[in-house]
Amino acid sequence: MRIHKKRNHKKIILVFVILFLLLTGYALTAYGFKFWPFTKNQFTEATEEQKTAGNNIKEKSLENTTEGSGDKKSSPQSKAPRGSDPSPAPTPSPNGGKPTVVVSITAATVDKSAATLYVRSLIQTISSNGTCTLSMRHSSGRTYSNSAGSQAGPSTSSCKGFNIPLSQLTPGKWTITIHYEDATVTGSAEGEVVI
Repeated sequence: MRIHKKRNHKKIILVFVILFLLLTGYALTAYGFKFWPFTKNQFTEATEEQKTAGNNIKEKSLENTTEGSGDKKSSPQSKAPRGSDPSPAPTPSPNGGKPTVVVSITAATVDKSAATLYVRSLIQTISSNGTCTLSMRHSSGRTYSNSAGSQAGPSTSSCKGFNIPLSQLTPGKWTITIHYEDATVTGSAEGEVVI
């Protein structure tokens, strides 16, 4: 009877040792190849624009700390006033209209898995009160348009983004125009995408 209990006890210990080794092996493999539960972060890496914006905020924070520390070497005239717009100055309009700012299309990406065209832009001014108008024209003459607000960043702004279902777009070449306007400035950018 005792021999039988010892054998059962050894079998139980052996099963636990095997399970431990299997789980340890899986954990090491999962960690190395980023399997569950060590999957990659769901968020994408910061874009260059986001990294630059973060560095600009850090530099401004350091400048403001130096200004407030009683450093007599820096003169108030050499620093931009707090809250000023660090983006390039708008170009005056020759016909007396609103000055223009640079607008650029930073992405026009077709995601077939999501059946969506993503259009993103950058505006060389700081404003969360502007309107972005997206106009698209297909080579066949078909058009698509939409509008979105703007969102301010530390040194630029961007349109809140356009996510266009591919079901609303004919396959082929599209010309994209983004027009930005707020109370003080205006600007446009043009690009192309093939669906």
